[in-house]
Parts: sequence; structure tokens; C-alpha cells
Amino acid sequence: MGILLSRTSYESIPDGGTSAPATTTFCKCTSRKLAIVATVSVVTVIAFVPFIINLLWMRACVVGLKDSGFYFLDTKNYHLWYNDDSVMQLAQSGFFKGPQQMTEYVNFLTSTFFESYEKVESQGVPISLKKDQLGVPISLKKDQCEILVAVQNRVQVKPKYSVSGDGMCLITTVGFKLYYTVSNLKGDGFLIKRTNVFFPDKFLPMLFNDGIGGENTTDYICNDVLKDNCPTVYKDNGLDEEKCKSMYDSLPPTDAYGYLDDYTKGCRILHSAFAEINKEHCPHISFTPIPDYTGTLWCQKSGGVKSEDLFTPFEIGKIKDFAIKSGFDPVTLTSTCTYDPDRASN
Repeated sequence: MGILLSRTSYESIPDGGTSAPATTTFCKCTSRKLAIVATVSVVTVIAFVPFIINLLWMRACVVGLKDSGFYFLDTKNYHLWYNDDSVMQLAQSGFFKGPQQMTEYVNFLTSTFFESYEKVESQGVPISLKKDQLGVPISLKKDQCEILVAVQNRVQVKPKYSVSGDGMCLITTVGFKLYYTVSNLKGDGFLIKRTNVFFPDKFLPMLFNDGIGGENTTDYICNDVLKDNCPTVYKDNGLDEEKCKSMYDSLPPTDAYGYLDDYTKGCRILHSAFAEINKEHCPHISFTPIPDYTGTLWCQKSGGVKSEDLFTPFEIGKIKDFAIKSGFDPVTLTSTCTYDPDRASN
């Protein structure tokens, strides 16, 4: 509404008299309207600032991941992408902290049991792309970039360590969700704080019960690892060659959900590969409970973590959709393939 001003004047009339006072009313609105338009424009711009900044951080998250060169199986460069506080977790096998533990865990896939392990195809699914907002004038909420990636991985078990003696080839669906930060809008300072890993629960029994096994696997665990590399644990269990093989062979197989952290053959297959190169893992393959250097017991009782504890229904649905669209079995999210001895990666 404008400001009304009045001006009174006395106009002459032909007979020389004076007319009644005339009042002229006018409105000075132009300046006020311009001020209102300017104010609205400023408010509109301010309202879009958080949106624009979020877009810039989304781009920074994508650029940071791309420029980092991150590749899940490239464990030699884990020190570039993780720090000592970073964690990695697979529901069925446990929690690993820092680049060294993560490297040992992922390198199981290139251990003596396997002819090859390689990525076949991948698909990235952006879940949430935000900057660590602490100190940014949008909110004081601390956040991170989140990316869900689904991949097809091909694994070949060597004939020597396979149940059938003929080798095994499987292509399965693996998912991993990265929680990471970048330090600026250019995407610098890429750092992964947490990686949640997904393996289909039906695939793990296929690999650890139907794939890896047989006499050579028993010999490897009892002789090459326990006896030769873990003599203290071997002695504390009161083992000799016959007793060790008997105790190992009597262990239950990996259960239907694929747990690799309980009292099973599968857990000892997994940790034997670690113990062969790092004696700190020797207590993990003990038949009797022996705490490791951190005071933790492994391969005795499962933690009972489920994939649903690490991934949302939406994320698991995306991984399953990727598997089904790839032609995999909708239950196992896995497909068999022809074993190829010439396709070796280690």
C-alpha cells in the first residue's frame, strides 16, 4: 500500500472570487514496489542457496570417488582410501578395522583355494550424495557421501581344494555400500569411513560347503597352517595329525545363512588363509576357545548379524534386481559357469 499525500490549492474563478479549496491526492508507490521486488528476489535466492550447495557437494562426491581410482579388489591401495578408523563389515563374517585387517579379509579371494576371482560387471546406484556438513552454513548435521555398488564377480575354486576334485566356477552378485567424505567442492580428500559388504546368503554355503573342501583342504588347514604356522595353538589343542583331521572333519558345515564366524568348517577355511600369512589369526582356527591378540574369540559362536542390519530393504532390493536382470537365480543370486584353468588371476 502506497503513502498518500495531500496538497491543498485555491483556484481563481472568472468573477474574481475564489473557489473552494481543491485537494489533490497522489501515491508515491514506485520506490516501495521496487523495494518489495528486490526483497522477494533476495529471499528467493537465499531459499535456493542450500539446494545449490547440495548440488555442488553431490558433484564433489561423485568427482571424489571417480578421481580416487577406488577399486574394491585393489587392496594394495587401501591405505590411500581408508585410515585406521575405517571399518568394513560383512554380516556373515564379521567386522574389520583399518586397512591391514581389511586387506587380509579381501585377499582371501586370492588365497590358495582359488584359481581366480574377478569382477565381471558392475552397476553404481547413488543413494545419498552429501558433504560432511559440519561447519557449512546450511545445518550443523554431520553427513557423508553414500554410494551403493552392485557387481558380478566370477570365482573359480582350484580342483586341488574342491569337494569334487574337478574345480568349481560360480558367478555371483556382490554389493558394497561406501560411506565416505570429501574435503572440498573439488572432491579432494576422499576418505572411506565405512564399507558394508553384501554376499548372497545362499551363495556362501555353495562356496564353502559344495565348493571348497575335500582331503587336500583338510590337510592344508591341519598341516600347512595349524601344525607348521600355528604350533602354539596346535599344541594347546593337544593335536596330532590324526586328531586334527578328525576334529576338523567332524565340524558342522556352513549353515543355511552362510555364517562364517561360528563353529564350522567354513570359518576355519576363511581364517586359515589369514593365519598362513599372519600368526595373529592362529587362535581363530583353534577348536578350543582361545582369545586372539585383541581378546576376541572367532569361529566359536556367530554374532548373528543379518544383511538387513547393514542394508535397507531398498538397497537389498536394488542388489537383487541387478542380479535378476543379469539372469541369475532369483534365490541364490548366483549362476554356475564353466571352470576354465586358463583363467587364472593369482
